[in-house]
Amino acid sequence: MQFIVEFEGNEEKFEHCIQAIFEDQCIVNQEQNFQINMKELVQYEFPTSVVVEYFLEKNTFQLDKFIDFFSKIRRLHENGFGFYSHRIREWFEQTIVAQYFDILENEWEFYEEKKVRNQKEFLQEDLDRLKFFCLIAIEHMKYDTFGDAVGNNFYFKRIEQLAPQLVNHLRQFGSQQLDLSLTDFQDEDIQCHANDVFATINIVVQNDHEKTYFKALNFINHLLRQDFPRSFAIEFSSPNQQSLDIENLQLCGQNYLFAGAVKFEALHSQMIEYINLSLNEFEWYSNLDEEECAIPSTFAVLALVLNDRKYFPVLEQYLSVVDDGHQSIQQHFTVAFIRKYGIDKTTLALFLKLIRSMQEHPPYPEFIDYFQDKTNLELLLEAKQNYDNYEWSYVLYSIFGGDSDSDRLAEKFSPELWQFYLQIREEREEDELDDE
Repeated sequence: MQFIVEFEGNEEKFEHCIQAIFEDQCIVNQEQNFQINMKELVQYEFPTSVVVEYFLEKNTFQLDKFIDFFSKIRRLHENGFGFYSHRIREWFEQTIVAQYFDILENEWEFYEEKKVRNQKEFLQEDLDRLKFFCLIAIEHMKYDTFGDAVGNNFYFKRIEQLAPQLVNHLRQFGSQQLDLSLTDFQDEDIQCHANDVFATINIVVQNDHEKTYFKALNFINHLLRQDFPRSFAIEFSSPNQQSLDIENLQLCGQNYLFAGAVKFEALHSQMIEYINLSLNEFEWYSNLDEEECAIPSTFAVLALVLNDRKYFPVLEQYLSVVDDGHQSIQQHFTVAFIRKYGIDKTTLALFLKLIRSMQEHPPYPEFIDYFQDKTNLELLLEAKQNYDNYEWSYVLYSIFGGDSDSDRLAEKFSPELWQFYLQIREEREEDELDDE
């Protein structure tokens, strides 16, 4: 297989590749590179970003042609928008930003705010380019691996200064790629509107009853079955708005919606469907504070689990997806969970998974109260075998606090239970041998 990265001397091969993309004769291999699905050319392999760079450099801009080309490669790369989005951004910088914006202070642009609109009159011939870049901004929201609102805003921030009517139209109507019946619904009980460009779902309730919540969940689930961004925000208001009974959990539309919906058992199946449609690693609710970030489905999961033990498997599924390096909002739920269900063999397993679902779960003083009897300490000792010494030290810290490895903790236990705790704290011999 010959890997083609240089333009010079390979122009004909690149032209064949681009033609094959237009004619649906191209495939993406396991390495995420293009291969032409034709016998005489199948031996060549083209990196996606290089093909995009060649296309942008060698082709005169035509709106329909560019939309067609990038639509085709996006469909070829189901999850690969990130493989070439940086090339398009560079082209935007070269063709639009460099022409209509000045960089203040110095030539090193560490902050976007340093780019300001200059005095040059906007040329109407560039309007089609901006329409194309609007579509690219939309693709950032829909197809970027991380639901990239940052990439989306990078484009719109500039485009709005040059052609505000384009952004205003998108803000009002969305991309209009989804049927109006999916993005708008209204009756005497509820108003629903969704915008796929800015990934927002707005729901206003007039009559707060089961039928209304059914309509709200039905609206959202229908959207998520379509080409709607995987990272999104739900804005929700109702006359009797309530939040989940979880201390310090951020107030937001998702919180209000599922705190209301969970009261109606007939709607639980719709909530499960919502979880299955929205639960995606590295996607996020976009209306939460950065330090309280959460993957979609979070509030529905927490609502169901606090409602009934039968939804414990839903929590297990959720925790298997949570990115422990970025998300920590579940720490608030851990307290509510243990208060509601206490510690037994089933709840301990979930309690420990909650603790290990983030890099360092903070210790709450009340946790130790649940381990003041021999039965629960025995369960904890039994669970120890599932963790190495390093992980176990974090578990004990999260339960017993900063004194978990100190004899000062003895004052929290009776003499008999303290001896039992020492067994729990003791490092496992096999790990000690491994360390040597």
